[in-house]
Amino acid sequence: MYNEYNWNYYKLYRQFVQREIKRVKRYYYANLINTARPHSNWEVINKLSSKTKTAQDITELTYNGTTLYESIDISNALNHFFTNIGPEINNSFTNTNKTLELFWQLIHFGFKFNEITCTDIINIIKSLKNNKTLVENAKYLLLFINL
Repeated sequence: MYNEYNWNYYKLYRQFVQREIKRVKRYYYANLINTARPHSNWEVINKLSSKTKTAQDITELTYNGTTLYESIDISNALNHFFTNIGPEINNSFTNTNKTLELFWQLIHFGFKFNEITCTDIINIIKSLKNNKTLVENAKYLLLFINL
């Protein structure tokens, strides 16, 4: 039998179940990665990213104006590129006295969480404007918290 109370209760419980499923999946995969061999981690990562494509062979590569066709030449060009890109980018920045540590301090953000109680939540809800939808949802939320 449909009624607004049951529908709202169902939605809240569905949200709760979905959050729990996500939480358990995070725990499962974190545990799997922490206990697996490093080689197995790629299997987990590919599964999580839903990666379905397989690697394709590179049969032709143009590097420094030269077109390469041989696998060994392509491998050497890719190796040269990826081993030298960091120093090349670093050398392109001149006249800087900034350090990586200073940069990290500027971009590093942290989160701070404070513990809250059900009483805190109730007080916040009571202080909200008397919006009918908000008040109705808050009542169902309080009912759900008390389960």
